[in-house]
Parts: sequence; structure tokens; C-alpha cells
Amino acid sequence: QAVAELAVKIGMDETYAPLLQPHVTILLQALLMCFHDESWPVRDEACLACGTFCRAYPEECRPELETLWVRWTEQLTDQIWSCRSRAAVALGQACQAYGQEFFERLLKFIEENLPAAQNQPKMTLEEYKALQNNMDAHSDLQLYSCGSLAPKLKKKAGAGRIGCSNCEITRPKQPWQATDGCIYLIRELMETCSQEDSTMPPLTDEILLPLLRKVADVCRV
Repeated sequence: QAVAELAVKIGMDETYAPLLQPHVTILLQALLMCFHDESWPVRDEACLACGTFCRAYPEECRPELETLWVRWTEQLTDQIWSCRSRAAVALGQACQAYGQEFFERLLKFIEENLPAAQNQPKMTLEEYKALQNNMDAHSDLQLYSCGSLAPKLKKKAGAGRIGCSNCEITRPKQPWQATDGCIYLIRELMETCSQEDSTMPPLTDEILLPLLRKVADVCRV
């Protein structure tokens, strides 16, 4: 949060932005390391801060843009809703920084991943309620660390996730989460492209209507 605040209060101020500019590379590297933390609030804040830095210092961040793309899209399909929401905000900021080419890349990602919920295993309301009330389904299961979807009391050596338990097991992602992330991203593009300081024009009906029709198709049961 402190690093993101630097980008907002200093990086986006024409007078003071040059003072932070020499430190952008090392700060961005620190944020990229945070994406490997098991604690989702850490990844959440790092994701948002990277988007803010790209908006404030687009050229300084450009060398890491491909790595950021991978990290942002991973977060956009994360198991935690706020990670998906914050990733959409970060991608919206990056779109403002990198223009039409990045926007078209986002649209392609949305078109490919928005229908993902159609691959979600079917479950009736009765089956869902039965699962929630099934004691056996919720007994003697793995305990998870606070702020993390990684199990407690398990360590592993070497590189990989870092944080409170540094383990190799996480809850699997569900197809509907990719759809949810895409809806957050559509919302963010609509909002950021409509702001007065936007570098991109507002989304037109030609772009929005096909996307909204896809959302409607996915939501049909």
C-alpha cells in the first residue's frame, strides 16, 4: 500500500515525479516478488500497485510488461474475489498507460475467458444445499492459514511461493472464477475509459453489446 501511495502522490505529480523515477525499477521488482506470496492480501496490494506504477511510469515499467501480464491475468482468475477485482483495476490502469494495442489484447482475453463458467460442473440448488449441510463433506479437512489459501504447517524448500507457510498446495481454481474476473474487467474498462483524464475513448456499443450478449449467454441456466 505504501509503494502504491508513492506512485499516486508522487508519480502522478508533474513536479515530483522525476524524484521517484530512478527508483521505479527496484520498487517494481519488489512488487513482482510479492506476487509469489501465499498471503492473498499481499498479492492483492502488489497487483494494484503495479497497475498504478504503469500508469505513472509507463516506459520505466514496459520491460516487465509481459511478466506483469502473466501475473495480472493469474490474479484475474484467482480464487479470491478481491484479487480478481483488484486485478481488473490494475489492468484498467495499464490500458490507460499502453493504449490501443493493450486494449485489444484485453478484449481478446475477455472473449476467450468470459464463457469459462459454461464449463463449470452442474449442480442443482438441492445438491448445493445438501453439500452445505453434509457434515462429512466438511469434517477432517485441510486447515488453511489466515489470509492464504495454502494449508497450515507445511514447508517446502527451494523457490516458489513465499509467506507464512511456503507450501505447494492451493485450492484449485474454478471455471466460473475466470468469467467473474472478465466481468470485473469489463466494468473497469467502462469506468476508466469514461473518465475525463482517460487516454482511451469511451467504449462504444459496437464493443460493449457483443460482450454483454456473451455475459447473458453465460448466465443462462
